[in-house]
Amino acid sequence: MNMKPLVAFVLSVLVLPSLSSAAAKGKPAVLFCSPQGPAYGWVDLNYLDELHQHGFEVDYTESMTRPVDLAKSTMPVLENPFQRPGGERQPAIAAIRQYRGGRVALINQWRQFSIGSGTRFIFDRQVLSKGFGDRPSDFGRLLENIYRWLGEPSLKAGQPGGYVTGPDRLLAPNQNPKVKRDYAERVWPYDAAKLGLADPPPHLKLFRGLIGAKTTYSSGKSTVSEYAQAAAAAGLDFLVFLDDFTALTPDKLRSLKADCDRSSSGKLKLLPGFCIRNAEMKLPGLDLPAQSLSLQPGEYRVLM
Repeated sequence: MNMKPLVAFVLSVLVLPSLSSAAAKGKPAVLFCSPQGPAYGWVDLNYLDELHQHGFEVDYTESMTRPVDLAKSTMPVLENPFQRPGGERQPAIAAIRQYRGGRVALINQWRQFSIGSGTRFIFDRQVLSKGFGDRPSDFGRLLENIYRWLGEPSLKAGQPGGYVTGPDRLLAPNQNPKVKRDYAERVWPYDAAKLGLADPPPHLKLFRGLIGAKTTYSSGKSTVSEYAQAAAAAGLDFLVFLDDFTALTPDKLRSLKADCDRSSSGKLKLLPGFCIRNAEMKLPGLDLPAQSLSLQPGEYRVLM
């Protein structure tokens, strides 16, 4: 049976142009090249911050990554470059090599387990340090040793050298002043009298509905069926339920979905959903609500 192909990431350790050579003397600089920066699990800012505390100057960029057309490679084109026929029972996890005047390293691992999301709650440092059961992991230390090994030639040469991590590069998005300004909450006054004044173009249909209804499955006082009757009488086209996340169980969510399907019609669409507050969350890819993550007064948590 063929093994599933693994995505390998190449680590680039560069001594970048000088900003303050005295401040960064003797420190290797790690530049993470990523299609989407810290978004969607491509770069873990907590991990970068830890590297910075361990003596590295770190940065990330989205502008240097480009798609690779294997058909234009000077090497022979492989029939399937991402999968070895028959699989490999004991694939190499990491490899390093001297290459011309420099050094290269290849890590055979999903990025999410380390540089992508290694410190975040879903992976919880298991690959970087915690390991499994009573067996800790030294993979994080291995990565740091590789970074230092890759940076040695540049540091010894002393050119160009001296890169210093900008303090704003390690800020979580919701702590960045610019992001705060861009996504500041905007409040529009609610005026029920203006709801009937919308005049869409003739070729478009205006859908009227309600978002945010709560049922008896959480803190509401009416059932899905009762909401459906009231919505139909009011001439609505859709109704979105947002029941309280903490009150739902897997069985309640299944029942809410079934009730919405049962009470929907060609004229009225009912959509099940739930409301998430604070750090409560829905795990990506899961169909049922996960256990809520409560916060203490004055505590914050960044979930990315």
